[in-house]
Amino acid sequence: MSLNDFELPTDIDNADNDKVLRGLAEKYPFLHYSSVHWGYHASGPVEHSMEDEIIAFLTDGVDSSSRRKSANIFHKRTVTTSSEAPAPFQFAMDYGLLHIMGVLLLHGKYRYDEPLLLTAVQRGDLAMVKLLLGQDNVDPNAQSSSSKQTPLLYAVEQREHTHIVETLLRSGRVDANSKGGNSWTPLMMAVSHGIIPTVEALLKHPGINVLTRDDDGKVAYTHAFYHPGPDRDGMIALFERYGWGAEMDNYQPIYLTPVKRHRTQMPQPNVDQRLPTSGFRLPFHGPSHSDLPPLSLVGEPISNSPEYFICFGSAICDKSVHPVKIEYNKRHLPSPCTVVLDSTVICHKGRYDLLQFHPDTMEFVRASEGRIPAGRRPVKGGYEEDGTPLYHGIATHHNGHKIPGETSPRLGGCVYANDENVHLATDHEILCWK
Repeated sequence: MSLNDFELPTDIDNADNDKVLRGLAEKYPFLHYSSVHWGYHASGPVEHSMEDEIIAFLTDGVDSSSRRKSANIFHKRTVTTSSEAPAPFQFAMDYGLLHIMGVLLLHGKYRYDEPLLLTAVQRGDLAMVKLLLGQDNVDPNAQSSSSKQTPLLYAVEQREHTHIVETLLRSGRVDANSKGGNSWTPLMMAVSHGIIPTVEALLKHPGINVLTRDDDGKVAYTHAFYHPGPDRDGMIALFERYGWGAEMDNYQPIYLTPVKRHRTQMPQPNVDQRLPTSGFRLPFHGPSHSDLPPLSLVGEPISNSPEYFICFGSAICDKSVHPVKIEYNKRHLPSPCTVVLDSTVICHKGRYDLLQFHPDTMEFVRASEGRIPAGRRPVKGGYEEDGTPLYHGIATHHNGHKIPGETSPRLGGCVYANDENVHLATDHEILCWK
């Protein structure tokens, strides 16, 4: 029996295909079995002569009309025109013909529209994914011409594809930090879908860059913080377990004395030393004014009068760190550290870090509405609960006094406290590295 025995009418649209196929089934008793299970028998190694025959059938060695006839028997959808006859790669992909796929790739002369690896990932065919990852002539990061997705960007969005994500990452050939729409990374996409096993697989990958930001300036942790589903807390716990809490990118002080820890510390991975740091800090805890060091150790404080000095600092809160002012010679206050939380002035009695101001490495730069001046690196003073970074700002009060506060584009200026009142200065300065 040969393929030419399946004499389907030329006019497929108007023919009574059921009658024709019924006649073929009566003539060839094993036709139904072979049409259903032929892919299974052809998926493994085949004799060289049969291999050549299959390749010839799948390629231009057999005219498209013959391929179209056979496609209507063996293919997974009805083919009505010659142009729709399945391409060799498509046919091999449809039926999981690993050996034939390998031969087609070895020939290297057949065209296909969509990236092969992406198609295999979309179909959840792990065996085909492994085969294609081992082929040098298959680009594992190729994007779809229509959706612009890569194999990894597609896989991380599918709840049942974690094993495929792990296979892609283990290959060492896939870019774990590739970006899709809005510059979202695979990690951001997995977080947005709340797929915890995939999030963990990505966080464990040694090449993952958790500090990458999307077009809105958000990191993956921020996406986890705002995730609306029930998996939010689990994802945040994962980030912190692998040492990627909010503080990793937004608050990196170098302590000059041992720190008395008052909250759980995350393991510290190797952070790129080119990232902006938070400067040298002296840690303190509690409301005592007498614990403050001599002014000679804090650099150059802000002096609004001969007896009134203010330093920059950061208050360590439960789930955030906020830039603050630390006031000398104000012993009537409950604490030298004053922080603004939820539009309320609070005398902070917990842990805080005093920043050493070095005029040879730092300077104040004019800013507006919390925006970072072009080309400048601000000194990072903390972060909000969702991981949004906060910087040290300085505002000029209406009486001419300069007062430290916190600033960021989200805040729209410099938020500072004067007495018990909260103020917002849209024109202000921001502390930057020189």
